Amino acid sequence: MSTLARSGRTVTPMDLPRLGADVDPGWASRLVDRLSGGLYPGERVLAMVGARRLRPMILFVAVTTGRILALDANPQVGPQIAVTLAGTRVELSRRRPGSNRLRATPPGASAVDLGTVGDPDARLLREVLPGPDVPPLPPGAPAVWRRSVALRAGRRRRWPGTTFVGGRLDDMTVRAILCQCRPGEYPWLVLGSTAVLVAFADRLAIVKPELAGDHPALGSVVDYTDVTDLEYLSDGRAGALVVHSTRFAPYDVDRARADGVRGPRQVPNALPLDRDTYLAAQEPLARLHTLVTAGA
Repeated sequence: MSTLARSGRTVTPMDLPRLGADVDPGWASRLVDRLSGGLYPGERVLAMVGARRLRPMILFVAVTTGRILALDANPQVGPQIAVTLAGTRVELSRRRPGSNRLRATPPGASAVDLGTVGDPDARLLREVLPGPDVPPLPPGAPAVWRRSVALRAGRRRRWPGTTFVGGRLDDMTVRAILCQCRPGEYPWLVLGSTAVLVAFADRLAIVKPELAGDHPALGSVVDYTDVTDLEYLSDGRAGALVVHSTRFAPYDVDRARADGVRGPRQVPNALPLDRDTYLAAQEPLARLHTLVTAGA
């Protein structure tokens, strides 16, 4: 079960849209949950099918009462592609047995490739897709969104009110950070690159997307009230910022390196951080210490 961000109610099987053969009900529950905050007033998800496209990555296609949304596994940051249905021509063309190309052509625009779907899912789409005379969405609705604005801004290190300290962020890391954000929220600090510490007004998280596999939302989230200390440990070549809290057992970087099994990258409350980056982050880390002290 999951909780809808807008309504605060529990997602039950009765709430789920019609599902294609390639969509697991558990995943569908998560997707509906994450999509709920990005729907227009009165917009509902009618159906969800499995889809395949590499660039941009598309794993699912959702049909709503007003749009077609092409999604990856993290729709919280926005659809990969969104097309309004009003005036749009939607086509399913058979490529080969078991594979159908889905395209949508908005009025006055070029055709948009939404990936391929299997035969059972194509039949479901034909049943639920409304015609081009569907009522339009509220004024200002975009016809096509190629990428999430939040994702693009994160890659460019341009989130409002966010201080970035560290190297360039790749798509996987940006998506993992956005999974930690509440609707309309951005962290005030992003520290690191492939593994990052992100700080919010009331909590921090250490996110290591390379260890999360297919679950980019995974991260060690700690409320400031539970943090007992922030400690930087270094051997002169490398280092780690360790978040001590009531949630984690004490951790010693040197001992972990010595046993050759668990280094800071594998430990949930330790952020691998070279000394130069640590020194460059002294001002935001001082603010973080203040928030931790106030929350204690």
